[in-house]
Amino acid sequence: MHACQLPRVIHENLLSEFKLPSSIKFDRIDVSNILDANYVGLRDVLTLWGPLLEGSRSAAIVGYFMNWAIFQNAGSATTADGDVMKRLALRVIEKEMVRFNLTFQRKVQ
Repeated sequence: MHACQLPRVIHENLLSEFKLPSSIKFDRIDVSNILDANYVGLRDVLTLWGPLLEGSRSAAIVGYFMNWAIFQNAGSATTADGDVMKRLALRVIEKEMVRFNLTFQRKVQ
């Protein structure tokens, strides 16, 4: 079965005999490397699998871009220039600071 078919099969209640109702929701969905554009792609993965996620803040689709470095110009760390690496590092630091501040504020309140 193709990765795009399974969410539709679940939605259409075709797996109910296996005790997998169409109403089922997941906390984590591991999609492996189908996020790559040459497989299913990010947009289609989110569109097809997203509705199967629980409504909690911790629910997540987990996957990776196995072929990013092959198809993306300067897509690997060894081919990216220093400015790109610096910008990426700063973005990670900024996001962690925001996350830390939110966590800290919740603990103080």
